[in-house]
Formats: sequence, C-alpha cells, structure tokens
Amino acid sequence: MKKIYKNILSILLVCILVSVSSLTAFAGIASDWKESSVKGYNYKYRSDIWTIYYVSGNTIEGVGIVKSTAGNVPAGYMGVQARLYTSNDTLKYSSAYVYNEIAVINEYAYTSATSSSGYFYSQSQVKLYNGDGYNTYNAYQSPNAAVPTSLDISMDSYGVTRNNETYGSALLAEKIGQEPDLILAVGTDGTEGYVRALDLARTPKTTKDAINIGLMSSQDRDIPLYDLEGNVIGQFMLNAVEKEKVAELELKMK
Repeated sequence: MKKIYKNILSILLVCILVSVSSLTAFAGIASDWKESSVKGYNYKYRSDIWTIYYVSGNTIEGVGIVKSTAGNVPAGYMGVQARLYTSNDTLKYSSAYVYNEIAVINEYAYTSATSSSGYFYSQSQVKLYNGDGYNTYNAYQSPNAAVPTSLDISMDSYGVTRNNETYGSALLAEKIGQEPDLILAVGTDGTEGYVRALDLARTPKTTKDAINIGLMSSQDRDIPLYDLEGNVIGQFMLNAVEKEKVAELELKMK
C-alpha cells in the first residue's frame, strides 16, 4: 500500500513539475467595467483577453467576468458567455453560457485558446435575471491582444438577407443597439459563415432554466454554421467551461 501511495505521489509531483516548467508567463488585458442594476442587484462585467506563454509558444483566449457589487446573488441570477473575435470582426471562439449554480458573488467563462497569429479581441455577454426573464447586456470590447488600440469598425449597419434577417459582426451590437440575427463566425474547419444569435446565446425563461443551461456548459456543444441563403455549411463549437479552470481564474483575479 505504501509503495502504491509513493508511486501515485511521484506521478503527481512529475505532473506538477511539468506544468510549472511549461508555463513561463501569463499576461491579461481587460476592458473597462460596465455596470447594470437589475431587480435590486448591482452588477459589473467586463471582457478580458489573456495571453499565456508556454515554452512551446503562446496562446490567446477570451475571458468573460460578471460580478455582483454587493454580495452573493441567488442561484441562476447571472450568466456570462466569453467570445473571442479576430481583427476582421469574425467570431473565432465562444464559450457556452455559464450561470451561477449556487449563491455566489461572481461568475467566469472562457473561450478555447488559439495559437494562431494575428490580433484578437474579446467581448463578453451577460444575462441578468429581472424577476420575469433575463436582461441581456454586452460588455465593453477588450483592447487589442497585442497592441492596446481600439478596433476600427468600418461598417455602421447590418446587412439584410432575402429572408429579412440581419447579418454582420456582433461587435457592432454596442453601436447599433442589438446583435444581428446572423453573427459572422468561423467554423470548426475554418469555413467562414454565420451562426444564429438564438443558437449562440439562448435566453432562459426562469432561474431553473438558467441553472440547467449552466450545467450543459460542462461539455462542448456544436451549433450550425450557415451561409446567407440559410444553408448549413459547417459547425461552430461552444466550448465547455470547466469548474476547475473557473476556480483557477478566480485565483488569478485575486
């Protein structure tokens, strides 16, 4: 029994040493906090973009954060989705929506990491319980991942398909007032197309519904990628958000 215990301990130590030696540095930049008051609760939320440097190279990921400014809020009251965009306003990665399953003061979500070259931006979205459904808010855009300059958006309106659906980059939502029906995105195989806003961020009707959506966030989930004719041309993945990594994020934020 002692020998088995020693072997397990040795394996754990090796894993820890490998992890520490491979991670060389961490850097994060964030948008300003945005604040909203819903149903007597005050919240603030923002978009982060994190660069993690490894011996083998660096990765970039988007992180979404929502916090209550005055203590814990009841289960299911706040949800957050992290989104990572390329420099041409295309949605690169998105997390699933994460809701607080218990009464807590904050909640986090993160996208998959990319090692691709280029510039990236993060803009998270939150849903806050209003007593009869949820209010949806977009956080401010993060600065550029490499150089802290704001994104130059050349368009100021969405296009409209023959089916009378709006389409374009979700990064224009803050400027226009709402997201398009079809959001410009890049699929899992690199194909560029559009995802439906309703597929990307379904709004729960009750806190119980929100908690169930949050439980689903522990697994990767694919949603359809469309062209502007409404044809399915691929898949876009909503990456899982593991509670263990959320705990790590909380430690880094302290």
